[in-house]
Amino acid sequence: MHVLQPAGASDKSTDIVAAHWRRVDLHLDRDPVWEASDCELLEQIKQRILPLFATRNVDFASNCVPHQANLGTRLAADVLFPEPKERKLAAE
Repeated sequence: MHVLQPAGASDKSTDIVAAHWRRVDLHLDRDPVWEASDCELLEQIKQRILPLFATRNVDFASNCVPHQANLGTRLAADVLFPEPKERKLAAE
């Protein structure tokens, strides 16, 4: 898997691609009782998956107690996404 990393000012790599930061919010907008049961899942995503990506402005809050439903868990972060490639017109 390839993951984007921000280029430094002195980076001379030929593998530089245009990218932008996009806010990703893992608040699922579902029934609060259903969301409360995902507390442990969001904690594991923050601990194990989020560090694999270039992120900034991580917003995480949790009141998790294992094997119990807890309200108030949230996870959001700015993640680096590549700019979409320009689509060629079919007429070309």
